[in-house]
Amino acid sequence: MLLRLQKYDTKIDYKTGTEMFLSDTLSRAYLPEMGTAQNDIETINMVSFLPISKERLDEIKQHTRSDETLQTLKETIQQGWPDDRSALQGQVACLYNFRDEMSLQDGIIFRGQRAVIPKSLRSDMIKRIHSSHIGVEGCLRRARECLFLPGMTAAIKDFISTCEVCHTYETKQQKEPLIQHECPDRPLSKVASDLFQLNETESYHC
Repeated sequence: MLLRLQKYDTKIDYKTGTEMFLSDTLSRAYLPEMGTAQNDIETINMVSFLPISKERLDEIKQHTRSDETLQTLKETIQQGWPDDRSALQGQVACLYNFRDEMSLQDGIIFRGQRAVIPKSLRSDMIKRIHSSHIGVEGCLRRARECLFLPGMTAAIKDFISTCEVCHTYETKQQKEPLIQHECPDRPLSKVASDLFQLNETESYHC
């Protein structure tokens, strides 16, 4: 554009806004919007992303309805959390620190993206998590992907501590093999001591 204008002898005159009728009129006579803005809203159902079967989800919903603590928690989530923990009672008060992560969807209570398990199903869920006997860390990693229950770490550790299969195949410290010595040919031909003290220094081996 500048190269094309170089052949002209330009003269610039300043005009106030009141004298610029065309541009002033266009700025005030704009066309109305013909369309409506659409917000990009995407609904995400956390239930559909859980690695839990539909039958198990229905069971969680059913037991949630019959769990008094979770029903109280459900009402607290729907009505809003109080400003002070002292206004809550029982196990709901223990969940006060997680209040910003608690939500309700399709009859299941969530902490973040993990389903809160009713008390009546907790022992069964721990058994299912431990069914492959993958150790404490493996079970905790598997449980934390989709489940939440108060004291989950301690409950899983206690359950695994009573598992006979895990005790049988757990990694143990290897025993050193017995070192055989040659048999002496006559009495006192070979004298040795495992531990003795010399110059007030212990743990000498020979």
